[in-house]
Amino acid sequence: MFVIQAKHPDNPDYTNNYIKNYAHSELVIPEGVEQLTPSTWWLPDASNLQFLIELGRWSADMNLDFDVKYCKAP
Repeated sequence: MFVIQAKHPDNPDYTNNYIKNYAHSELVIPEGVEQLTPSTWWLPDASNLQFLIELGRWSADMNLDFDVKYCKAP
């Protein structure tokens, strides 16, 4: 699984509010992808790579720090 975290470098609260309020209107979250917190998503497998790419581009456009970590399934 992949855990995605996007953070604003100056203010984490800004990131959470911005992503919560705006990301869902601009990004289509595919089936199977779960939002764990306002700034953390879980991708069950690499089949959602396009979403990962789009989220990375969106985060860059919003000047957010973007981090992807690979984790073993719980």
